[in-house]
Amino acid sequence: MKILGITAEYNPFHTGHEEQIQIARREAGADCVIAVMSASFVQRGEPAVYDKYVRTKLALLGGADIVFELPAPFSAAAAGDFAAAGVSLLESLGTDILCFGSECGSLEDLSAPAKVLSEEPPAFRSHLQALLKEGKPFPEARAEALSSILSREDISALLKAPNNILGLEYLLAMKKINSRMAAFTHRRKGADYHQGVLPEETSFASATALRSCLLAGEPEKALPFLPKEAEQVLHGERPLCADDFSLLLDYALLRGLPPTDEIEGFDQSLSDRLRGMEPEAMSFSERVLRLKSKNYTETRIRRALLHLLLGIRKEDVALWKENLPGYGRILGFRKEAAPFLKEIKKRAAVPLIAKTADAKSLLSPAAYSLFEKEVEAAHIYQTVRAGKGLPFRNEYRQGPVILSRP
Repeated sequence: MKILGITAEYNPFHTGHEEQIQIARREAGADCVIAVMSASFVQRGEPAVYDKYVRTKLALLGGADIVFELPAPFSAAAAGDFAAAGVSLLESLGTDILCFGSECGSLEDLSAPAKVLSEEPPAFRSHLQALLKEGKPFPEARAEALSSILSREDISALLKAPNNILGLEYLLAMKKINSRMAAFTHRRKGADYHQGVLPEETSFASATALRSCLLAGEPEKALPFLPKEAEQVLHGERPLCADDFSLLLDYALLRGLPPTDEIEGFDQSLSDRLRGMEPEAMSFSERVLRLKSKNYTETRIRRALLHLLLGIRKEDVALWKENLPGYGRILGFRKEAAPFLKEIKKRAAVPLIAKTADAKSLLSPAAYSLFEKEVEAAHIYQTVRAGKGLPFRNEYRQGPVILSRP
C-alpha cells in the first residue's frame, strides 16, 4: 500500500485542492491520500473561515481518504514551523510520499536551495548576516544569499512565490529529520495565490478570493469553485474572520497576562510598541495596522497577536518542537478508507487519537500539553462561532467526521 500525504490549510477546500488529490493519486501511484489539515487557526494569524469539522468534511468530499489535525501552535506558525510539524506527523504515520503544489512545479529547482539551507555553509551564513546587518528583511536577504551561493539569478523570483517558499520549507524539514518519504510536487494551476477576485470563467479560484465571497455573504459566487456537495455542507454555517475575535483580543490586552515578551512571535521591540499603545477598543485589523512598520509585516503582527489571544508561550512552543509530532489526531475519514486507517495504525510511531477523552492516558506530558492547547484554542473558536447563533462543538464530545458514500 502506497500512502501519500499532504499538509494544507483547506481554508476553504476548493477545486484546485481536489485536482491536486487527483493528480497525486494518478501520477504518484498513491492508494491512500491523507491530509494533515490546519485546525481552528491558520498561518496568516487568523481563524479558519469555517471550523475544522466543516473543512474536514469538504476535504473528504473532495477526495481525501483521512484527515489529521495540525494543532493551533503550529497551524498558526510561520512557514518553517508549519512545515516541520506537518512533515514530522506525516513521517510518524508511515507516509510514503509527501505531495505539495508549487508555482515552479520542479523538485530540482527547489532541492538545491533546500540543500544549502540544511547545511548552512560558512559562505552562506556570512553573506546572510551581512545582508541582515544592512537592514534587509530576512526573506529578501535569504534569497539574495542563496542566489549568490548557487550562482542562480532566478532564486529571488522563485522565492517570492508563496507555494515555492512552503515547498522549500517542506524539503528542508524532510532533510532535518532524514525523512524516508519521497517528495512529489506539481505545478499549481489557476489564479494567483493572493488574487482577490474570482476568475470570470469556472476554473480554479484562489482561497483569498473565495474567503472574500464567503465573508461578504455571497456563498453562491464561491460554490462553483468548491466540491459539488459543498452547498449542503455549508448550509446554515457562518464564516469567521479575525475581526470577530476583536473583543477577546482587547480583553487579553487589558488583563496584561501573560506578559507579551513571553508570547511566541513577540520580540522586545514589538512588545514595547504594543505596550506603548493607549488602552482602547479597536478591531483586530485596526490594531495590526497600528503596529505595522517596515520591520514588522502585517502577517507577523497578526500571528503574534493571535498567539497572545490564545496564550501560546515561547517556552511551551520550544518544548513542543522538541517532542514533535507527539500524536496524530484523526479529524475524519471516508468509510471505505477503513483498511487504510488500519494500515496507518500499524505503521504509526505515535499514538493516534480518535476519542478526545483517551488523550490523557495515551500521550506523554509534553504531547498532552500540546493537545490541551489545541482543545483550548478550538473552544475559543467555538465560543465566537456560537456568538453567531451556531451550536458550540465541545471537543470532548465531538468525534471524527465519517463520510459514507451512497
